[in-house]
Amino acid sequence: MPQKRILLIEDNEDIRGGIKCLLEMEGYAISEAPHAEGGLEVLSKSPLPSLIILDYMMPGMGGANFLNEIRKHSPLKDVPVLVITAANVIGNGVLADATVMSKPLDFDKFIGSIRTLCART
Repeated sequence: MPQKRILLIEDNEDIRGGIKCLLEMEGYAISEAPHAEGGLEVLSKSPLPSLIILDYMMPGMGGANFLNEIRKHSPLKDVPVLVITAANVIGNGVLADATVMSKPLDFDKFIGSIRTLCART
């Protein structure tokens, strides 16, 4: 089975590094970006990932704007998105088709969600 690719978009370098390390130990290939604009750039130059992990609150283009942007483009709109956030985003319609997890992350649930979402692609 080919290695699943994940795009990780997180502005906090420590969190991004920790998640990247964890996912690489789980056998995933990780591309990363420190902000949403960088995530769009990675998507424009790389094969489609199996999953996008997206921090919701970032400077510049936030998670909601990033989601709106990728939903305009097929086949990007079909890539599963796991939103991680410290904000209360319950009832946010922008996130209707995304999986949302609160920070601090429960790593067992986090990895379980990643496995489930990646199995869809």
